[in-house]
Amino acid sequence: MNLTRIHNFANMVTKLYVDSVLPIQMIDLPSPLMDLGSGPGMPGIPLKIMLPDVQIVLAEGRARRAAFLQETIARLELKNIEVIARNITPAFELPVNGVITRAVETVEQTLARVQGCLRQGGQMIFMKGPGCEPEVEEALQRFAQRFALIENRAYRIGNTSHERRLVIFERLDAPPRALAAQAARRHRVTSVTSDQNERFKSLKYMLTGRGIKKEGQALLSGSRPVAEMLAALPERCLAWVTAGDQPPPPAVAPAGMQWLQLAEPLFQALDLFGTRSPLLCIDVPVMEHWAPADDFPEGCSLLVPFQDPDNIGAV
Repeated sequence: MNLTRIHNFANMVTKLYVDSVLPIQMIDLPSPLMDLGSGPGMPGIPLKIMLPDVQIVLAEGRARRAAFLQETIARLELKNIEVIARNITPAFELPVNGVITRAVETVEQTLARVQGCLRQGGQMIFMKGPGCEPEVEEALQRFAQRFALIENRAYRIGNTSHERRLVIFERLDAPPRALAAQAARRHRVTSVTSDQNERFKSLKYMLTGRGIKKEGQALLSGSRPVAEMLAALPERCLAWVTAGDQPPPPAVAPAGMQWLQLAEPLFQALDLFGTRSPLLCIDVPVMEHWAPADDFPEGCSLLVPFQDPDNIGAV
């Protein structure tokens, strides 16, 4: 079993053991702390030896390496440390106050990976090489509303020429499960599992012009239009429509809005454009006949020549 590509003993001491414990000279580590992609136990096991009071979780998806970690813990008689022998995905929900990793995947990929387990206010700690600035910037652009960069420190391993960078993000939002629980307390939740359900039939009818006219409601899709509708006209937002692990209604959603949780096949039947994001059922205002002699109504009025079918289709 190949645990590391480093085979020279001096390099092993410097690049594995010493490097693993250097963060404790710069920051206070949170507890419980997950070592994501632990591999041979770096940095988790050296950190545990140095900080016995910190609860450590070693996450390693490769079975033989996970078995090695279990044996190492037993031989060293370490306490308050466990091995999670599985890959960590956004669906993994064991709550931790911090995650630390030396793994090679990008910052953006890792932030997405820990969505389910890192608590609000928790720290995502990256032990990176010196050339990580581009991926840090990409992560900041994608996760600006969820994570804040609180540390970006360059350092060397002792007096060597080996350059490293300690990058730390603090989580601003709560994990999806916590957000869903909060939303369920604010909104009336209805589960829809059958295509014979009257509410589902009504939603499906809204996909047609005749259905919109009869119901006086429509389905809005696309994350940006949905967010804009919630911000501009919350009083017209009637129901938040989701499937599976899609996001719950945001905090800005009106409390009276219903939350419809659909079975996946039912949601796919409504998500005509394949957005895979929540749909919004909205109240559609009645379109009154307009006479040129009348004043324009308040707001923006759009005049469309009906003789051109392309124009109508675009609208």
